[in-house]
Amino acid sequence: MVDSINTNTASIAARNALSKNNKELAKVQQDLATGSLIADPSNLPGPAGVAFAISADIKTTQAAAKNLVQGEAYVQTGTGALATLQELHEQMSSLAATANNDMTLDAAALTNLQLEMDALTTEAKNVVDTSKFNGVSYFTGANTFQMQVGTEGSTVLSHTTSDLTSMATAGNTPGFLDITSAAAAATALTSIAAERVTINNEVAKLGALKSRIGFITNNLGTTIQNFSGAKAAFADTDIPSALERSQTLNALVDVAGAMMSKTLEKAGKLSELVKSAR
Repeated sequence: MVDSINTNTASIAARNALSKNNKELAKVQQDLATGSLIADPSNLPGPAGVAFAISADIKTTQAAAKNLVQGEAYVQTGTGALATLQELHEQMSSLAATANNDMTLDAAALTNLQLEMDALTTEAKNVVDTSKFNGVSYFTGANTFQMQVGTEGSTVLSHTTSDLTSMATAGNTPGFLDITSAAAAATALTSIAAERVTINNEVAKLGALKSRIGFITNNLGTTIQNFSGAKAAFADTDIPSALERSQTLNALVDVAGAMMSKTLEKAGKLSELVKSAR
């Protein structure tokens, strides 16, 4: 390399190396401090765009997973109400069977049985009318509800409720199920049996809904895991590699700084040499 005072090429090279290494070191330190390669999206605009899109999918899927948690609670609450209705109807059936016996029971005994039947029908009506989840009624209308269970708005889980208010015990005043005679009790047994079938059908519907919720929940958990892994590949700092690179760059910065000082010192000596030659 030609020694020159006007153009200190060695110093320029050292300065350029120092600037380049300092810039890269700052980037690596930012990556380490934030744990993210895209804390400044301008550094990696392409990967940043992909990572942001995946991040949106992750958050949407997490929201869908929360919907399913609520859905499971909805099923459990509805199933509890149906279990109460089942128990009530079992007792009604027992009362009607007991009343279907005018051989050993007199009118007074049948009247007492009717009082209990009236209490049971009143409670059954109360369960049907008041069973709700967050204000949404289970049994007072045939309605279809849905919840999002994926990243797309069209990916939904639907459930249609049934109107149970038309059942004899729920939609009529106490005394409708008459068991004050053996003949009336036999008729009541037929009505109660039909209602038990309706209730069992509702139990099956909610059971199927819970099963679907379980499978979808498992699938969403896997989806979130895979999305997170894909995002990490684009956005997360590889800590061991970044630490290794940081150490290398620190050494290069020190060396470049030292070389720049050397070249400046050399330029100073050339200047002294020129002065001494005058």
